Amino acid sequence: MVSSDAAHNSVPATRASVLEAQRLSVPSWPLQSSVAVNPFWNLRDRDFTAVMTDLAPLLHRRLYMPLAYYLERYSRGYISEDALASALEAAQKRLPTAPETLDELIWNSSSDRGLRKEILSFAEYHAQKTGDSLLAPLVIDELSKYASAYLDQNQAVAKFPWQSQGFWEAWLAAQGCDDSMDAAGFKGFQAAVRAFHSLTAEEFIELALSKFAFKSSRDETLYLSRLLALHLGWSTQFSLAAWPTTQDKSKAARLLDFLAVCLAYDYVLATLVAADESEGTLVWKRSFAAIKSSQSSRVHEFELHQIWQYALELSYQRSVASLLDRPLPPLHPPRYQVVTCIDVRSEPLRRALEKRSEQLSTIGFAGFFGLPFAYQKIGDKISQGRLPVLLSAAFTVNERAKTSHGKAVKSKSFSQAFYKNFRKGPLSSFLYVELFGLLALGRLIRRVGQAALSPFTLRGMPRRFDDRDREPAVESNLNGEELAVYADRLAGVLRHMGLTRDFASLILITGHGSATENNAFASALDCGACGGHAGDINARFLCSMLNLPAIRSALKSRDIEIPESSYFVPAIHETVTDTIFILDRDKIPAGWKAAVEELQSFIERASRSAQKERQKAHSVFLDKSAERRSKNWSELRPEWGLAGNACFIVAPRQWTRGLNFAGRSFLHDYCWQDDKEFKTLELILTAPMVVTNWINLQYYASTVAPDVYGSGNKILHNLVNEMGVLEGNAGGLRVGLPWQSVHDGAQFVHEPLRLSVFIAAPEQAIEGIVVQHSVVRELVDNGWLYILRIDDDTRQVTRRLPGGTYELV
Repeated sequence: MVSSDAAHNSVPATRASVLEAQRLSVPSWPLQSSVAVNPFWNLRDRDFTAVMTDLAPLLHRRLYMPLAYYLERYSRGYISEDALASALEAAQKRLPTAPETLDELIWNSSSDRGLRKEILSFAEYHAQKTGDSLLAPLVIDELSKYASAYLDQNQAVAKFPWQSQGFWEAWLAAQGCDDSMDAAGFKGFQAAVRAFHSLTAEEFIELALSKFAFKSSRDETLYLSRLLALHLGWSTQFSLAAWPTTQDKSKAARLLDFLAVCLAYDYVLATLVAADESEGTLVWKRSFAAIKSSQSSRVHEFELHQIWQYALELSYQRSVASLLDRPLPPLHPPRYQVVTCIDVRSEPLRRALEKRSEQLSTIGFAGFFGLPFAYQKIGDKISQGRLPVLLSAAFTVNERAKTSHGKAVKSKSFSQAFYKNFRKGPLSSFLYVELFGLLALGRLIRRVGQAALSPFTLRGMPRRFDDRDREPAVESNLNGEELAVYADRLAGVLRHMGLTRDFASLILITGHGSATENNAFASALDCGACGGHAGDINARFLCSMLNLPAIRSALKSRDIEIPESSYFVPAIHETVTDTIFILDRDKIPAGWKAAVEELQSFIERASRSAQKERQKAHSVFLDKSAERRSKNWSELRPEWGLAGNACFIVAPRQWTRGLNFAGRSFLHDYCWQDDKEFKTLELILTAPMVVTNWINLQYYASTVAPDVYGSGNKILHNLVNEMGVLEGNAGGLRVGLPWQSVHDGAQFVHEPLRLSVFIAAPEQAIEGIVVQHSVVRELVDNGWLYILRIDDDTRQVTRRLPGGTYELV
């Protein structure tokens, strides 16, 4: 997700086609700290429809749903006739070949045109011509072998000897003792590679492209982009190495090196074939020149899909706008305030909680609660970032023993870490099961029994949120400078949260996370705003800080007075079962015990309500026992995650309280009258809105193109380096969401819509932020998301058009 400007600065001067092709690849985070990624992030400076059109022949995959899907949505009323007419009218203004009437549109949509695979690597072209179906997979397997070995982080039994070098240099060195390609029938491959040993990656790319002699830079770009598209998963790992907040200093991993290796396989194959068949390479090169401009000829292949997609999005926007058009409910002084993440899974629970009592109000805020810190666990060598990947950690919070048994806790942590690492050792990995297998038998039987009995037993707090022994360290005796820094930071958090007055007696800060078993994609069900981590640590740290008398005194001098009658309590929303667990109960003073118990009763009833709603919100195919789903080792769909996400509402909670958004809306509380200089609005549009865009387009891409931007069938997954999966025992690294996250086996559970962002703020304030921030401007003006404004007085909704004009929805 490096911007085009950043990409140009991070890659040495070389051909424009090389720089342009690299924009196809965005970072992909490891499974244990997965991040929802917009796979088109580097292309956001271009129009959405143009990118979808241009990528289709590169990826050999259409990036819209089949026309039959849209017709089915139309027949069921999800696409209204008015919205379809509006979408057709908009298309007629920009597409001369658009249908003239709705009847013509519907008639023409009865069948899909086949997608032509025009852009091919040489290996693909040669395989197609000769009927050798094993050639292209062979190259993919070879690249996977080297990329996985090079990027390995102490997982492999035998370490790749050349990891300290750049990938291009490492690959060249390894070719000296690897004759796999020669053995596969390509005699002379190993010898041909020796000629490149004195060349850098840049020099080899220049050499190969000069020898290929494409007729234009555009042809070169198409070719190089296809090479990266073939190996998209691994290219994302090399892109991750260059991401500013996750750079791996131990390796000189560069996407340019990876591209050079991809090109080397193709170039050497073309050279070997050319010795016997020079005409073949000429025909292949001419095929690029024959590809017509996408804007003039290929656009008609997708114009019907574009109309239907826009109509589907308009229909949804109008349904949300109609919900917002209602008299506001009365406000009541809160006795309880529950702060939750803006995550779509929090929306049904917030609604259920507020039904329990008029004196209970909820607040939506980013799930890391504005605290960008790294968390250092006892026994871990490396700290974990508890913040969005858009940000860098501003400080570190250490874990400490919670009780006087500190030494025992620390010893236990180190012993666990030792045995965890011991099983991965080069020799011990062969003996681990034989040595310690019997010791795990009792635990295995116990966990199987717990999973079987879970629907009939009360569910305790999942182990990953266990707060009995350890806690984030909070220093109660802060010196003057430290106190001022923390007070300034916490004042900012409360202001952005909209919590500066009218504090309730009990304020629950609720992070969220998912508890599942045997799930390689477990972190994808955690907080998208926290880099694939749960929000329990952030909630515990924030509450501990806000309960300190010294902090409250410092906040008072910053015009935020938290009364002594108010107390902050951390909690975690476990999203598989929709259960809220109150944390650190042992620290709650006696004066608030009764209030906590009453709030607990509200929570239990709300959880049952939300669980029933989310059980059937997307599909009826989930196991009805959420408790069993969370503990079942063979469960493919423990929950639907953020499937269905479609809008982001930035408005006072009074405007949305009681409205049913069916778990499809991110909800961020915001009152512009309290926002001096619109700094909070600026933060929302440049951080949470970007994160929700990433989430939204990851689900979009994994739905419309699951074979390219999805990670495939979970049943067939094999872990690679704990960074990703192969589907089966070979092939390339997969990216995106598993098939089971967007499909229930009978139908899609995610409706692929671009995000609609509804904002309750003055038009001038919104436009000022759009103009000031290029990322926001690109996302909005190029159609990667929609901005819609809610009027203060009428609650009417207007949609922003490119350039800054607004039209009534």
